[in-house]
Amino acid sequence: MSSSNATPPGYFFESYKQLDIQSTLNFISTRLEATVYIEDTNGNLLFASRSLVADDWRTDFSMFSAPSNPEAGTYLKSWAEELPMYSVAQLPLVSTEHHVILPLTFRGQPFAFVHLTSRSNFDLHTLLLEHSFLKEIGDKIYMVMIGELYDTASHSFRMEDLVGELENHIRGGHFRTAEPTYVVLAVDFQRYSLLQSRSFPLDYQALGRRAGKRLVIRAIEESTDWRPEAIRHLPGHGVFIHGNRLGILIALHPESGFPDRERVQRQLDSLLGKNAAFRSTALAVSSEFKRSSQLAQHFDQAVRVLDLGKQRLPLVRVYSSVEIGLHELLMPLFSDQEVQDYARRVLAPLEQDKQLIDTLALFLQENTNVVRTAERMYLTRRSVSYRLERIRKALGMDLGNSETVFLLHFCLRVQGRL
Repeated sequence: MSSSNATPPGYFFESYKQLDIQSTLNFISTRLEATVYIEDTNGNLLFASRSLVADDWRTDFSMFSAPSNPEAGTYLKSWAEELPMYSVAQLPLVSTEHHVILPLTFRGQPFAFVHLTSRSNFDLHTLLLEHSFLKEIGDKIYMVMIGELYDTASHSFRMEDLVGELENHIRGGHFRTAEPTYVVLAVDFQRYSLLQSRSFPLDYQALGRRAGKRLVIRAIEESTDWRPEAIRHLPGHGVFIHGNRLGILIALHPESGFPDRERVQRQLDSLLGKNAAFRSTALAVSSEFKRSSQLAQHFDQAVRVLDLGKQRLPLVRVYSSVEIGLHELLMPLFSDQEVQDYARRVLAPLEQDKQLIDTLALFLQENTNVVRTAERMYLTRRSVSYRLERIRKALGMDLGNSETVFLLHFCLRVQGRL
C-alpha cells in the first residue's frame, strides 16, 4: 500500500470480516506493509502480527517479553502521560524508517500501545493522519481486543460443563469414531509473576491461559500428523479450568494414540524455552479412557502425575501416567536409609562436580541420546561426549550397559536429582 493509492477514510476494513485480534493485526500488517504489535504500558508484549521485524525497540516477540531499548522506560512513561486518545507519536530509531505508536485508552487512561513499524518508502505517520486511518485502526483494534479479552476471561469452561458438552457431541456424531478414546492433560504454566496480576481491562491470567493453551496444543500437533479432534470441535476447544490447573481434553486418533512423550517434550522445549512467561510450563498426560463420566477421575490422575513429576523430575516438561506409575511403586524405597546410603556410594565420585551430575541426569532423561542431550544443554556433541567419558572413568561403569543405566537412573531418583 502506498500513500498515492490509499483507501478513502472509513474503508480501511471494508473487506475485513474476522473478529479475533490475531487476524486483525495480520490484516493491518498486510495493508500497511508493517510489523504490528501491542504492548501494555510497562512494555510487556501482549499481541503481535505474524509478520515481524526486529528493530532498535524490540528484538524479542515472545509473550510478555520486554523491549530491548535501554530508554524504553523513559519513552513508556512519556507516552502514558502525554499521548491522548486518537493521537500518534513517532519513535526515532536507526533500524527502521518509520515507527509510530498509537495509544489504546480506557476511561481516558492509556492501558496499551500499538506499535507499527515499517521500512517501506511511504511515511506511516503522515499516512495515518492524512487519510484518517488513525481513528479507524485504533477503534477496530480496541473493540476486537476488548472483546477477545472478555471472551477469554469469562468463557473458561468448567470440567463439569465440559462433560455435558462432550456427551452432546458424541450423541450428535461429531467424532469420526463411534466410541472415541480420550486422554486429558493437566497443565501448569502459571508460575510467572505477571500471570497472577490484573490491571483492568487487561487480565494477564486469562491472557496467559490463552497463550499457554495455544502453545501446548501447537506442540502436540507438531509432534504428530493428525489434529486432536476434541480441540477443534468442542466448545472451548476441550479446554477447562479446574482449581488452579488448566485441563485439555483430547480425542485420540484411532490408530496413532497420543504422540510420543519425548517428541512433545522436544516441541515444548523449542516453543517455550526462550519465553520467560512459559519457560516453566509442564504437563501430564492421563491414561486413556472412553467414557465422558471418567473425565474427572483421569484429570485427578493427571494432576497427581504432574505434581509427582515436578517434584522428582524437575527438568522434564511432559510426564505420563505410565512412567510416573513405576516411579510411585519405587517411592517407598527412596526413604529407606540403606537405599539412600547405597545411592550415595554409587554417585560419590561425581559428588563434587555438579556439572557432571547434571550432564548424567539429562543424558538419562534423553534415553542416553548424546545429540538430544547436547541440544538440551546448548552444548556441542563433542563437549557432551567428553563429559560422559569423564563420568564413565569416575564411576568405572559402562554407560552403554542397560543395567548400568537403570542403576544410575534409580540412584539419581533416590537423591531427587531426576
